[in-house]
Amino acid sequence: MRAQFAVFCSGCGAVVIKGASAFNRSPTKVFYCDQKCAGLGRRVAKPNAEKAAEKAAYDARYRAENAERLRASKAAYNAATYDPDEARRHRAANAEAIREYRATHMRTPSYRAAKREYDKALRASEYGEFAICHQLLISLERELRSRGTKYQRARARGYYDKPSAQTRKRVCQNHPIH
Repeated sequence: MRAQFAVFCSGCGAVVIKGASAFNRSPTKVFYCDQKCAGLGRRVAKPNAEKAAEKAAYDARYRAENAERLRASKAAYNAATYDPDEARRHRAANAEAIREYRATHMRTPSYRAAKREYDKALRASEYGEFAICHQLLISLERELRSRGTKYQRARARGYYDKPSAQTRKRVCQNHPIH
């Protein structure tokens, strides 16, 4: 008769009878009464958000390490499956829906505001590290323009008064009063 051991289930605490060979094979000496307890006992108690963050970090690392292989496999798949005629038919079939979407969605105030901010950032990014300076300069110019027309600003500086003042000065120099 084979030797048997009575051990406690690590999941639920029930008594489990295991043979000596199972006991000797187990490096951790952790036993479960059935498959359900084994699954529950090995489960790692982590919140879903933490699991998702770990998976996202792993995926990013994997894509960085295998970028060349992934790019090549995607190119091969696209070359094998892409049919230009089918793509043309698909675009033609969806053209009306796309036009409708653009007409409704792209005219909403929230989209237009977000697009305006995106375009500003895109134009400023051309200046690299001076992007913020570019944005400040644009906003300063806009503020100055809002303070009046070019004519009003020039008039305030005295730009249009110069010729008459210079004419008076010239006339007085040429015809001194005696």
